[in-house]
Amino acid sequence: MASIHRQPGRPYWFCAFTQFDLQTNRAKRVFRSTKTSDRKQALEICRAWQKAALLARNGKLSVDAAREVIAQGVADVFTHANVESLPSASIKSWCETWIEAKAIETEESTHARYKRVIERFISFLGETKSKRDLFTLQASDVARFRDREAKELSRSTANLGVKVLRICFGEAVRQDCSR
Repeated sequence: MASIHRQPGRPYWFCAFTQFDLQTNRAKRVFRSTKTSDRKQALEICRAWQKAALLARNGKLSVDAAREVIAQGVADVFTHANVESLPSASIKSWCETWIEAKAIETEESTHARYKRVIERFISFLGETKSKRDLFTLQASDVARFRDREAKELSRSTANLGVKVLRICFGEAVRQDCSR
């Protein structure tokens, strides 16, 4: 069970939680600073660390699971610190929103071309990965998509796809939708 504590003379709350040590094959109690003086934020941070430690102990802490724990932990801390919620979007929902905006801004033929690229990219990612938060998208995902497009279609189509995705995700960065 995780808990938070204050040390005399220290401004921050500390989190005490149990972490499984793979070297000794035993659980050990660790004590880490949350780097916050807000009790509610410290408690949310501590809960996230405990959740990650439990997943690791059960052998279920993959890279994706760790990202999910981090994202949820940060969102919980943000919610407790602010009235509004943390803006976020899934890869698929962002792409759909972006392509709808392009229907107004571009010619029909350009919009159709952009839409085909986005549909192929979402299909390439698959149902599960396309529903993840936008911040989990990696440059390697786009590179793998480009490589597949070059093998199945042509190099110029693959390069066009990368350009369209660069515009799409560049807009997400400008609008700060990935955090």
